[in-house]
Amino acid sequence: MAAKKAAAKKVPAKKAPARKTAGVPAVRTTNAERAAAAALAIAARAAEQAAPQAKQLFWDSIQQMSVVDVQQIYSGPPDAATRYFQGQMSQPLAAAMAPKSDAERH
Repeated sequence: MAAKKAAAKKVPAKKAPARKTAGVPAVRTTNAERAAAAALAIAARAAEQAAPQAKQLFWDSIQQMSVVDVQQIYSGPPDAATRYFQGQMSQPLAAAMAPKSDAERH
């Protein structure tokens, strides 16, 4: 009878270990990580807003391309088109992608 009482007696449950993901302990987010995530979100939003301007800059560069430009791209090195667009678009693209203040956006 004593054996039955001992078997029936409940053993306190152990606390579960920290949850693991793929064998790696769960990570707590630090303030620095939250700040970095917020900065990344702001940069992504800015890039999304600037994308239509960048698209227009590409089209403008293509429309302004001369026959000589096309010949140089065609007969030039493998990165000739990249060099052409860098020369035509670096400054306007940098200006379009630069952060804007609230006053400049409206």
